[in-house]
Amino acid sequence: MAGLRSSAGVAGLPDFYVCENGRHTLWDYKSTTPFKVQRWLEGDRFDWSYQINHYRVELEERGYAVDEMKIQTFIKGYTPRMHRSLAKYLEAAGYDPTDAGPVLVVDHIPDAVIKEYFTRKRGELMAALSGQGWSEPCTDHERWGGRKCKGYCSVAEFCPFSKPVETEAAE
Repeated sequence: MAGLRSSAGVAGLPDFYVCENGRHTLWDYKSTTPFKVQRWLEGDRFDWSYQINHYRVELEERGYAVDEMKIQTFIKGYTPRMHRSLAKYLEAAGYDPTDAGPVLVVDHIPDAVIKEYFTRKRGELMAALSGQGWSEPCTDHERWGGRKCKGYCSVAEFCPFSKPVETEAAE
């Protein structure tokens, strides 16, 4: 299956779409850290929620129903020590505290919000790539505190946040 290209001009590809017992479920798989799952359980759901909702909007515009969205997590380097740390967050959020890869349920974000976000972000990126400058680079949250720029952003060379800060040599 080719990636979905949205009306916002953003491409992506959902991991899995299935219909079971009359329910259409959109799945995304995440190989992640216990910290990221903990952050999700504490309510920091921006990145993953927007991504899977984008897939949902694109599928629905093509006539595919989406009744629910879920993320299957695969925790990297999972150890008993990590488990003890994460278990209290899992239990507090109503999950099985022994689950080493919880399935997270993604909330529905209105279509208009998703479309506006991706249209705006694409426009900003295209302006930066065409030499017009970067009107509104990613937020610190979207940059993962700078980690995304260093190893995960394919356009980091055009962004002022990914360039090393030059300091004057001491005389």
